Amino acid sequence: DNKIFNINIFNENYLNSNICILGSSGAGKSFFTKICIIRHLIMNVYQYILDIEDEYETLVVNLNGQILDVLNKTPNFYYNILEFINVNENCFVKKIKNITKLFSNMYSFTEKQSVKFEGYLKILYKKYNITEDINSLYVDNVDNLIYINKKIKQKSEVPSIKEILNIIDDEDIKNKVNNFVINYPIFCNKTNIDIENHLILFKIKEITETTSYLVKYILTDIIDEIFLKFKNKNKIIYIDEVWKYINNNYKSKLSSYIFNLYKTIRKKRGSICTITQDISDFFHFENGSYGKSILNNSSFKIFFKFDFSDMEILKKLSVLNDKIINQILRLDKKQMILSFKNNSKVLDVKVIDYEKNIIENNKEYEYENNSST
Repeated sequence: DNKIFNINIFNENYLNSNICILGSSGAGKSFFTKICIIRHLIMNVYQYILDIEDEYETLVVNLNGQILDVLNKTPNFYYNILEFINVNENCFVKKIKNITKLFSNMYSFTEKQSVKFEGYLKILYKKYNITEDINSLYVDNVDNLIYINKKIKQKSEVPSIKEILNIIDDEDIKNKVNNFVINYPIFCNKTNIDIENHLILFKIKEITETTSYLVKYILTDIIDEIFLKFKNKNKIIYIDEVWKYINNNYKSKLSSYIFNLYKTIRKKRGSICTITQDISDFFHFENGSYGKSILNNSSFKIFFKFDFSDMEILKKLSVLNDKIINQILRLDKKQMILSFKNNSKVLDVKVIDYEKNIIENNKEYEYENNSST
């Protein structure tokens, strides 16, 4: 109706805040997603992007966000996997278990090696006076006064994983940990990324058997911990080209976890947004049941123009009703269909100069990321 409008996806009236964006290459999915990122940033929503095709890096830089380049041997930003973002009764034990599980999965530790590795981690933490005692995770109060806002140990007060090499006496485990330190330095140095930043991008580049475990760790430990830190704030996880995270045996557990996120993230005041262009792969996994489940658990479904072959797949799987299919067939470029609560509407995708300058990397324009605005 030629009216500008915005939808608050976090409104309690909706079943969930999840979004699924589908469409062919060049149809406008990424452009629309970038608009969403800009507008949610203005609304102080915390946003985390898993970028596998270098689609959003320029945008994040222009918005003064932070980038964690997972496979870069010389990254600019680091996240120390041994650091604690939150402190609770079981966080020390959980941290030990999660890191051990990560290394065990990536390097096929035996049960005996996993037990040894846990022991090495405890010894390393002990060197920094960190134990299962919850008080050991806080900065010492030099004045010995009672205080309410305790400060969690960070950066120089916490070890990094590469320091464990000086403790390990098992050559096989040592070689595997050294391999991790060499290939993934992003997780092996003191944290210099700003966890408080409202926009953080994880640059993935490729999903292999090894990196699939890292992606799961990013979702289950890093982002989950950040979610807990900002538990009273709205948060969104974007997974671009989600079809690349599914199929193949080693990806099946990762795809299952992503789907489970769809069902549980609302309780964490969060939203998950998946974007994909390869419709055939997205609906090929588990005979289409995975793709259907993602759609069914997304209150907001966004459809852009499809290729004829993609449309035939959707018809065959009975993914969309006839009304939406007819609407998609009539879509022009820069148009999309928004579907929720069994209703659908054809919308034009437009931007103002403010947004266009950011997306098109206008060097004369500078965005000031001020979370208090």
